[in-house]
Amino acid sequence: MSWSSPTLPLITKPGEKIYITTDEGAWLSSIPALGASLGPFITGIIVDHLGRKRTLLGILLLFVGCWSVMYFCENLIILLSSRFVAGLGVGCVYATLPMFVCEISPVKLRGSLCSLLQLFDCFAYLIEYIVGSYATFQNLILISGILPILCFLILVWVPESPYYLHNKGAKSEAMQALRYFRGYPDSSTLQKEIDELEASAENIKNNKRSIITLFTTKGNLKCLYYVAALVICQQGSGINVITFYSKSIFEESGSSFSANLCSVIVAVVMTCTSIITSTAARIFKIRNLLLFSSVGITVAMFSIGTYFYFKDTLNDINSIFGWIPLFSLVLFIFAYTLGYGPLVWVITAEIFPSHLKAFGCALASSFSWLLAFLLTRYFLLFAINYGKAPAFWLFGCIGIMSYLFVNFHLPETQNKTFQEIQDMIHGPMQKKEKNNENP
Repeated sequence: MSWSSPTLPLITKPGEKIYITTDEGAWLSSIPALGASLGPFITGIIVDHLGRKRTLLGILLLFVGCWSVMYFCENLIILLSSRFVAGLGVGCVYATLPMFVCEISPVKLRGSLCSLLQLFDCFAYLIEYIVGSYATFQNLILISGILPILCFLILVWVPESPYYLHNKGAKSEAMQALRYFRGYPDSSTLQKEIDELEASAENIKNNKRSIITLFTTKGNLKCLYYVAALVICQQGSGINVITFYSKSIFEESGSSFSANLCSVIVAVVMTCTSIITSTAARIFKIRNLLLFSSVGITVAMFSIGTYFYFKDTLNDINSIFGWIPLFSLVLFIFAYTLGYGPLVWVITAEIFPSHLKAFGCALASSFSWLLAFLLTRYFLLFAINYGKAPAFWLFGCIGIMSYLFVNFHLPETQNKTFQEIQDMIHGPMQKKEKNNENP
C-alpha cells in the first residue's frame, strides 16, 4: 500500500515510462483502499468455507499476479485496475489475518502476537521507502513482488486454525493443530483450551441465526459501536495520508532534511516501535496504550499543522523550525504504531461472538478501508482549497475525540478469554433472553 509514496514523485514528472498528473496520482494512491473496502465482504463469504489458511494462501497468489501485471503494463488504466485488485486482496488479508492469529494464540500472548502484524507491515513499508529512494519504477515493483512469494512459502507449512477445524467437526485435526501451536504438550495441559473449543462450537451451533442479529441484538450493537468508533479513531488519525504521501509531504514542507531521508527515518521508527509494541501489549493495558496513542497523535498533528500555517504566512521559517515536520511525523508514527495501529484489530478480532466473527471483522475492515479511501483521495483536494494546516489540525481534533472515547467508553479486554469477553458484553442480555424463552 505504501508503494505510492516513493513512486508518485517519480511518475508525476515527465520522462518516466508512465506519466500521470497530480489528480491521477491521487487516484493511484487511493484506489487500493477502495478495493480494500470491498475485500472483507469476499472474506466474509469464503473464510468460513475455505478456512483461514487457504484464504490467505489464495490472496498471496493474487498479489503475485497483480505485481506481475504492473511490471509489464504501460497503460494507466491497467495500472489502476491492478492496484484496485491488489486492494481487494489487502482488504481480505486485514479481515482474515487478525482472526487467524487470535485463534492460534494463547490468551496471555494474544495482544503481543497480534501486534506483530504491525511489525511486518512496517517492515514492508521500510523496504518500499528504502528501495524506492534509489530504484526505478519497475525495479521497485519487482522487489515488491518477491515479498508475497516468500510469505506463501512460509505459510504453506503452518496448520489451520484449531477453532476453524473444531467448528467444522474436524476434532482430531484441531487437536493436532493446537498441540503444534502450543509446542506439543500433553493433552492434560491443553484441557482448558479444549473446553473453550467445545464451548465455541456449541455457541455457534446454538446461534445459527441470520447476520441481521448483529444489528438487532443489544450486545452485538455494543460490539459494532466499539469497533466502529475505534476504526474512526484509527483512520481519522491520518495514518494512510501519512504513509501514502509521506515523501510528498516532506518535499512540500521545505524541511531542512531531504524527503527520501525523512521517509526512511519515519519507516525505521515505525518498524522499531512495532517491536516495542509487542512487549508493551503484554505489560500494559490495551486501553492505556490507546490513551497514550491518542495524546501523541494529537500533539503531532497540531505541531505539523502549525508548522504549515506559519510556513504559508511567514517568509522563511525553515532555518529555525525546519526540524518540526520530521519530529512531528516521527512522534505520530511512534504513537500510532504503539496503539491504534495493531490494537484496534486485536479488539476487533476478539470482541464479536464466534458465529458473527467473520462477518463482524469483514464489516470493520471494510469500513476502515472506505475511510482510508476517502481520506487519501480527497486530502490533496482539501489541502489545495483550504491549506495543509487545517487538514492536519482536523486530524488533531479527531485525536482529542479518540482520547475521550477510549477513556470513558471502551472496556478492557486484555487477558480475558473469548468466552469471558462475550460474558462481559452479552452476559446480562443472554440471561434475559433465556429467561424470556423459559418463563
